[in-house]
Amino acid sequence: SFALYCVATLICLFSASIIFGALTEGGATFASRWENTRWTKPLLIILCLTAFSFALDPLGFLLSSIPLMLLLLRLIDPVRWSLAIPIAFIAPLGMWWVLKRLLLIQLPSGIFEIG
Repeated sequence: SFALYCVATLICLFSASIIFGALTEGGATFASRWENTRWTKPLLIILCLTAFSFALDPLGFLLSSIPLMLLLLRLIDPVRWSLAIPIAFIAPLGMWWVLKRLLLIQLPSGIFEIG
């Protein structure tokens, strides 16, 4: 539609202005942007999401997303256990309810048929 065309045109214009500004003003080099970068947390997130993707079909949505949430809450940005455990259960259960009951989206239930 016409509105999407206008939004796409604005995005292209904004992108062009950012590229033009970067080319004319210069800036930090590529190597300087990666100095002192800590890779442990991004790699840990990649490992957690990879394990989640392998566990999703056999275990189902709920049994794979609850441990994922707990790992992310405790390892990435440490949250105390009294807060991490309820969030790790409530957030996936809430998402499951919205996706399965309200939007009627079929989620993997796994070998235990939970969810």
